[in-house]
Amino acid sequence: MGSPKKYFFLLLLFCGSVQCSTGQSLLDKTIDSLQSIVNNATADSVRLYHLNKIGYYLSLKNDMEGARELAEKVLQQSKNLGYKLGEAEALNNLALYHWGKEDLGKATEEFNNAVSINEGLGNNNGLTGNHINLGNIHYVRGNFMEAIKEYKIALKYSELGGDRRNAIILNNNIGDAFAQQGNYTEALKYLFASLKQNSNAVEKDLYAMCSMNIGDVYKKLKNYPEALKYFNIAKENYREFGLEGYVGECVRFIGEVYEKQGNYEEALKNYLESKRIYVASGGSLVLVCNNLGRIYTHMSKFTEAHDNFNYAIKKLKRLEDNPILIETYTGMGEAFEREAGKEKNTAVRQKKYQQAIHVLNQALSIAKEKGIKESEKEVYRILANVYSGMNDYQKALAYQQLFSEVSDSLLNSENAHKMEQLRTQYEVENALTDEKLKQEEKLAQQKIARKRKEDLLIAGFTIFIIVFILVGLMLRERNQKRTAIEKAEAGHKMAELELQSLRAQLNPHFMFNSLNAIQDLILKEDNHRSHLYLSRFAKLLRVLLDNATQPFVLVKQEMEFLELYLSLENLRIPDLQVSLDKDPALNMEERMVPNMMLQPYIENAIWHGLSGKKGERKLRIRIYENVNATEFEIEDNGIGREKAAAIKAQYKQGHHSKGMELLSKRFGLLSSEYGEAIDVSVTDLYDNGEARGTLVKISVPFNLSEQARISANDTNHHS
Repeated sequence: MGSPKKYFFLLLLFCGSVQCSTGQSLLDKTIDSLQSIVNNATADSVRLYHLNKIGYYLSLKNDMEGARELAEKVLQQSKNLGYKLGEAEALNNLALYHWGKEDLGKATEEFNNAVSINEGLGNNNGLTGNHINLGNIHYVRGNFMEAIKEYKIALKYSELGGDRRNAIILNNNIGDAFAQQGNYTEALKYLFASLKQNSNAVEKDLYAMCSMNIGDVYKKLKNYPEALKYFNIAKENYREFGLEGYVGECVRFIGEVYEKQGNYEEALKNYLESKRIYVASGGSLVLVCNNLGRIYTHMSKFTEAHDNFNYAIKKLKRLEDNPILIETYTGMGEAFEREAGKEKNTAVRQKKYQQAIHVLNQALSIAKEKGIKESEKEVYRILANVYSGMNDYQKALAYQQLFSEVSDSLLNSENAHKMEQLRTQYEVENALTDEKLKQEEKLAQQKIARKRKEDLLIAGFTIFIIVFILVGLMLRERNQKRTAIEKAEAGHKMAELELQSLRAQLNPHFMFNSLNAIQDLILKEDNHRSHLYLSRFAKLLRVLLDNATQPFVLVKQEMEFLELYLSLENLRIPDLQVSLDKDPALNMEERMVPNMMLQPYIENAIWHGLSGKKGERKLRIRIYENVNATEFEIEDNGIGREKAAAIKAQYKQGHHSKGMELLSKRFGLLSSEYGEAIDVSVTDLYDNGEARGTLVKISVPFNLSEQARISANDTNHHS
């Protein structure tokens, strides 16, 4: 497997200090320039935005702790200010920190948190970067299909945001991921698309990155002259741009080409040069140590081979399922096998073979888990040699057969792919031939038509006039019908839009009242209940969002929503006694009611009827069915509407409650839309002339519920 050659990832692993003419690094100059903007910024958003940029460049300098401290500071300040863009960028920088510490799980979590915020902001550029990095993590873990999926999502956002640079990066990344799966046709398609987008090498670092990946594909296709050509192009562009870490990667790939050609001395020379560059730039030595271990094995320098393989394993031990380990274990296994073959002492030889078997089985386990058949094949080949050297010919034969089976499977897959390409080409050629025949036939028919036209000109002209008149009459009639239909549809859409508008007003009304309740608890310093209220309020908002576009919901859903809402009100009014009586015969999963139909009445009963009452506070909700409707009753033992209105006039002058008014308008629209009216009655209850509460009755006809259910099913079907 090749290295994870991804722009952000390699920038963190291999980026060395880029020197300008004054001796100061370009990164340092960039950070100084950004710090100057921060120092002079008058707006907090501008200051936090540029602090996030500084944090990113600190990551590029490998100052990971400095980047982390700054990201955590900016994250907290952004939260305090409600600056969502600052939060998203700070989370992205924290993810890069965890990535640099090889905590890919935490990095994924932070990237996903950033995605959630950027989706809410509609920030296409931010989403592009987040999905690129998520794709990079999948790539590093060997989950190439998941990586391609993330890259394609990022490509969509980059196109929406007009982000040319990231479009270049993403075509490269998709091509590279296809190459890791052995799909070289798709790989070169995307890689050359990336190169074409950057045809003048304006973005030298990206031009170099894409050239390096094209060289890698040609290396795998054993087209070594083309591979060396593109690796050298990449090396020179990286060197000109000042990224020495990338230069080391190109030199390592050039060494691999020489190794494939059997030129071990030249390969070793390039590998050692690559290692020197990595050490100087603070890059990872894992991959080049694998290369050195393998080349030393070819040269029978087994001590040096084991030293390099052991170093790689030590660095990769936190990523036990990483496909790079397959290469390391396989290389070490072959080193033990060859070393055993040269060993004269029988006991030492057997020990070396056992060591080979141990590490090769580890490589085989990961290869099978990842479905990397090429690696399986290589392990089977070496195991066959090991058991042959141990004179266990039965196992040697078994592994040789497995080697042959996997080789045949890979060959068949390759042949099937080639056959599919030939079939596609054949179908295209046939389609072109058919099109040519159709064109010839069309020309012949045109000649015949011209000949007949001369004979039938007068008759044809007469027929044309008659048809023209008939068509005109038909079009006129059809346009009249269409106008009538469009007018009816326009009326229907206007009613529907007005309903949506009213529902949109109800939710802010409810949220305003809920936030007032939370504010009251906070002012009373009731921390436990305010935290509990906030938690349940968040859950309630999720239900509201899920049902936001639905004009009707099932009675069951309305009841679940009410139970959650009432649990919030119980936190505010602990002594509130609520009873919910449901008729067992009521089919709550069939009957439908307008979304949030009951909540405004219940809220009104609690806030205006019960909140100001001393003593026992009771709220009773009853649901049952009569002959042709579902009935809802809301009864409270509050102070009554008259007294509530007086209190409201005294303490809340200028405030006008919208909930009941909006609901009344909404019921009127539903009546016009469906031809069925929702009956609502509000009755003041008295005991010996004194108010003892209010009773609200709501009747939803079965016909309205059935029409709503059919409409919902039609909507779900068409969507």
